[in-house]
Amino acid sequence: MAHPQPPGDGIREVALAQLRSLLLDSDRLEEFLQG
Repeated sequence: MAHPQPPGDGIREVALAQLRSLLLDSDRLEEFLQG
C-alpha cells in the first residue's frame, strides 16, 4: 500500500477481496464435501 486511500474505497476493496476469496474457498469446500 504505497498510497493511502479514502476509507470508503479501501473498505470496499478489502470487502471485495475477502468476498472473492470466500467464494473461491466455498467452491473448494463444495468439491471437498462432494468428493
